[in-house]
Amino acid sequence: MALNTLNGYTFGEDEKGSIDTYHKQMKAMKLVLTEGKQYITEKQHMTYSVDDLLAEAYTKQRRMLRRSIDAKAGQSTKGRNGLFGDC
Repeated sequence: MALNTLNGYTFGEDEKGSIDTYHKQMKAMKLVLTEGKQYITEKQHMTYSVDDLLAEAYTKQRRMLRRSIDAKAGQSTKGRNGLFGDC
């Protein structure tokens, strides 16, 4: 799910290893772990199927809600993303 989220971003060769790139990668993992705690469980109890969670349409929808991933490293995202608070 985190890799799917990051597919929507372009990381140029000059950005490889930059603080901003690492920040976006860590933010994607953190947000997906938070979301995973809510949706991923034993198969018979899952609200969404694994295929649904990995689908491009779902990822695109979630990416739009994850505006905080675009925040520059070191900037606060508090109040910008009501769904995830200031994570």
